[in-house]
Amino acid sequence: LKLSQERASYFFFIGLLMIAIFGCVASGAPRQGFYGIIFVWVGILIALFPPAFMTSKWLNVGLTLFFISLCSSLLPRSFASIQSWRTDLESLGLGTGNLISPHPTATIECLIIIGSILIIGLCSLGHRMNRKGFLKIATLFVIAVATYAVFAILFVQNEWSWGWNPNDEFGFFANRNHMATLMVMGSLVGVGSLIIYLKQKNWTAGFLTLLATGIICWSILGFSISRSGLFLFISFQIIWFLFVFKKNLNHKLATSFIVLFCLACILFFLSDNNLENRLEELIVKKETDSELSNSEKKSNYSDILGLRKYIHSDTYQMIESEPWTGTGLGTYEFIFPFYKKEINTYHPRSSNTNFLHPESNWLDLAAQAGILSTVLALVCILPLLILTLLKNRKSRSWLLSLSCTLSVFSILIHGIVDVPGQKIGIVMSGILLIGISLKTSHSQDKVSPRYVTFF
Repeated sequence: LKLSQERASYFFFIGLLMIAIFGCVASGAPRQGFYGIIFVWVGILIALFPPAFMTSKWLNVGLTLFFISLCSSLLPRSFASIQSWRTDLESLGLGTGNLISPHPTATIECLIIIGSILIIGLCSLGHRMNRKGFLKIATLFVIAVATYAVFAILFVQNEWSWGWNPNDEFGFFANRNHMATLMVMGSLVGVGSLIIYLKQKNWTAGFLTLLATGIICWSILGFSISRSGLFLFISFQIIWFLFVFKKNLNHKLATSFIVLFCLACILFFLSDNNLENRLEELIVKKETDSELSNSEKKSNYSDILGLRKYIHSDTYQMIESEPWTGTGLGTYEFIFPFYKKEINTYHPRSSNTNFLHPESNWLDLAAQAGILSTVLALVCILPLLILTLLKNRKSRSWLLSLSCTLSVFSILIHGIVDVPGQKIGIVMSGILLIGISLKTSHSQDKVSPRYVTFF
């Protein structure tokens, strides 16, 4: 399509937003059809609106090394250390193949998914938005998340059924924490957009953004039952305020933010909802089970982690056995049962439960792809976020850039105790937000050659 660079980038991010929301709505859809639809849309989007600029060489090299490290589990099994679980299986006459990964098909499928996400991420970084377009896309993201929350609330209150909804809880994710992560991202971007509209005295757009942000905050405080979501919401709003208070907010705007934030907290604690009840159960120490009270080791764990503390402990042993290559992407649920010691000892009721992941994105990556993959992922992501902040610190869109960057940070932080990074809708939302936050630099940006579009 023959469009100007800024207009092409605008349509690209609109399309990416649609893909991200679809990924959130259809999270529980059949796997093959879901990813088929996602990647067909991604292919069409890139073909119509290819990246206009090249990405930094250090990022290209880092992501290439990261992807190569993910493939290390497809090496011959002789490259791996002694795999006790493999020995046990083969002693029973069960074959485990000649590669490090016992399920190379699942590993290759995961590699295709991750590779496609990396491509769309690089294409996103190859587009540039002007300040006006940046604000428009960010506002549309907030409105889309708020609309998603409204439908989720209606489904919960009216007990409607949805074929792709894996549970009856608030949101269309299988896990309440994933919904909370998306809402936290929407609330951060909403606050940043709202303040800019107020400074511009654009009352109509400000009212729409305020309404959408209010719905998102209401859904977090009134309908979500995720404790980690509440923690992320409060902590990241405070972090955002501390960053922008001195130089970017006048007395009236700062006072308004504090008053609204305090009112939201007061309404939450005065209301009667499931999340408040869960917090009370956490704060008020209740009688423990007789089995738990008789063990000194069990008391060493923090109660807030719940069952995660046992899963993490056993996953550490799994990582220790295969620190460099991992067991192979897509193999955690098959191999983890051989390392279930803490769970079997301190939580016998979960001994027969099938665990799909270790309740942590970072542990999941280290266990299945090795420690090096985790380090490379951090080396690529953290500098990108920090550089985005530094480039925008003197921009007139600093408030919104900070909101978008903190939204991506919330995924990384939540990934310590959960797996929001496994949900493609949340990942696409993060790619969208960091992509629109990049500031145009005519002296440093290099035009993308034609062969990149062909690739």
